[in-house]
Amino acid sequence: MGNRAALARHLHGLTSQGQGFVLTQLKLLQLSAINRTFGNRVGDEALQLFGQLLTEILSHHASQQLARPTLARVGSDEFALTLTEQQAAQPAQLATQLCEQLAERLKLPINLGSYELYLRFSAGIVSYPLVADNVEELMQAASQTRHHAQRRHGSHWLQLDGATAARLREDKWLEAELGFAIAMRQLFVVFQPQYDLQAQRICGAELLLRWQHPEFGLVPPDRFIAIAEHSGQILDIDLWVLEQACLFLARLARTGCEEFRLAINASATELSNPHYPRQVELMLKRHRLPPERIGIEITETALVELDDVARNMVRTLKQIGVEIALDDFGTGYASLSHLTTLPLDTLKIDRSYTVQLESNPKLVDSILQLAEAFNLSVIAEGVETPQQLRLLQEKGCDMAQGYLLARPMREEQLLVLLEQENKVVPIGSTGQHSPGHRH
Repeated sequence: MGNRAALARHLHGLTSQGQGFVLTQLKLLQLSAINRTFGNRVGDEALQLFGQLLTEILSHHASQQLARPTLARVGSDEFALTLTEQQAAQPAQLATQLCEQLAERLKLPINLGSYELYLRFSAGIVSYPLVADNVEELMQAASQTRHHAQRRHGSHWLQLDGATAARLREDKWLEAELGFAIAMRQLFVVFQPQYDLQAQRICGAELLLRWQHPEFGLVPPDRFIAIAEHSGQILDIDLWVLEQACLFLARLARTGCEEFRLAINASATELSNPHYPRQVELMLKRHRLPPERIGIEITETALVELDDVARNMVRTLKQIGVEIALDDFGTGYASLSHLTTLPLDTLKIDRSYTVQLESNPKLVDSILQLAEAFNLSVIAEGVETPQQLRLLQEKGCDMAQGYLLARPMREEQLLVLLEQENKVVPIGSTGQHSPGHRH
């Protein structure tokens, strides 16, 4: 099995010969969680088994074809294989079949030592020269396609078609445009108020980023943030967002409002940036703000992907004094281990759980019980109905945000709300359940 450099040489050889081929990138998804939960030895065995399954499937194919597909290991938990038009009349279709066979093999639990685990993977399938006309862009397209497949539950793979390829080209254009967005004042922030459900008042807000492009219009955040993370531009953008938060809090402080807090999101890229804690500390000092006025939200997905790097970053940030919130709680892996090992302040109930509150309240009940046990506060996201709000109050949830309470708004609108907050918190009667010792 070759490495990434060997794969690149092979692909350059195919392109120089003018051969059409398909590149498939595969990733074993939960390796970090397995290492953390069961130990590195079990993780190594899982990775070896995954590689063996791939090799067996390809060997079976090779016994029926003129030539065997080329397989390479291109990362700690990533593999890539190529299929040429000489090996199969429809190489993309064959790549899909290989993924189907791998998924079928992984439907049953895998025995690793004394553990029985279910493995899953994601894969991106791209064609040359349909998607890209050079090796570098093709490998990037395979990686991006695999990332899209990874957003789905279970083992999933996606084939990049012409429409998606056009979208990727548009993403490249947006990536170039994003480099000018801050200087051209195209980026702006909005605030989604967060409400204290027991005190029935605004207690803070989450800062959200927006991009108004002069030609494209309002670019969806999940699109341009993904582009920024992939290109590394997110580091400058995150720093700019932090500065906007500090500027707003400093303005509030001058008016006598010194308890309001803002939450900002830290990207996975930022969590691996060793300079980030120092940048946060210097920004707070520059604007003479107590660190507890800023909350930094991190996702379980980022923690799983970065593992010990992210954990060390969270501990360093906590030493500065900022509050740490675990976003999308319960949607990633090993949630309980995060509670036991990280210095967290807040859990955010994911919107997907909030919408199930009336039909299946046990999920939210469990999170509230865990939070009380670990002395954490709780914010429910995505509150959209009066029934959801009433149930959250009755269950003793500390805070909430969502369209029922307030949509994201510009700074001047938030200032009006803060001035009139006794009139604008239509959240009904307060539940009697005490939030216990949570912050």
